[in-house]
Amino acid sequence: MKIDIFQERDYRSFFADHLAALPGGGRGQRSKLAAFIGCQTTYVSLVLAKRGHFSLEQAEAAARFFGLAPPERDFLLTLVQLGRAGTPQLRACFERHLRAQLEARLTLHKRLDPPPAALSDEQRSVYYGSWLYAAAHMLAMLPGYDTAPRLAERLGVTAVRLREILDALEAMQVIRTDGGTIKVLLERLNLPGTSPAVVQHHVNWRLRAIQAIERRDPAELHYSGVAAVAAEDVPKLREAFIRAIAACAETAKASKADELCVLAADVFRL
Repeated sequence: MKIDIFQERDYRSFFADHLAALPGGGRGQRSKLAAFIGCQTTYVSLVLAKRGHFSLEQAEAAARFFGLAPPERDFLLTLVQLGRAGTPQLRACFERHLRAQLEARLTLHKRLDPPPAALSDEQRSVYYGSWLYAAAHMLAMLPGYDTAPRLAERLGVTAVRLREILDALEAMQVIRTDGGTIKVLLERLNLPGTSPAVVQHHVNWRLRAIQAIERRDPAELHYSGVAAVAAEDVPKLREAFIRAIAACAETAKASKADELCVLAADVFRL
């Protein structure tokens, strides 16, 4: 089981839990960790019992020992500095650093490996102004939907309306039409949460979700619920959804696409 360091507020708990989760309960790993970071095994035990602290150098070496990714390592080192801080003012400083790192992590578009290409604000206002543009864009990647007649039929629009959509997508350099065949040039677009177009984008797909709910198709999933939770747990709920979205994005990236589906998620305070 992978222990999530971003849920921790004491790096010593993270190391202890990480060792305990290893095969055999981490037997023999404390001595290996001690040798790797350059200290005695008894000192590792002292730190894990929360009766001491690793130096930053030891913590960085421990991050390499456990194979932490760069963002995890950076968060770990901030936790170490927070744990070692000797005054309330210094603790407050590192608490701010932690919050900034968590906020950056909770910014969804930074977690989804956004493509380098981006639309202008004017292009975004068109692309996200109606669900049809994104739907035509994604459908054109599926087998059998690389021609205008097939797209118009699936989307339920006239040939004239589809031509407007394709012309706009071609002007954005998202697609190219070659002898009647539609070729997708940009497979993924990512809309930052700060964009003025983001509200309309969400509204478009929530309205489509309402229409889908009315179909009552058992193969589809719709869930809505209200939960009473501690305020400090709201970021944890958000993080859980972001992880699920990121996992879905990875699945979609590796998928041999032959169907179009919509993913939508909400976590908000009433």
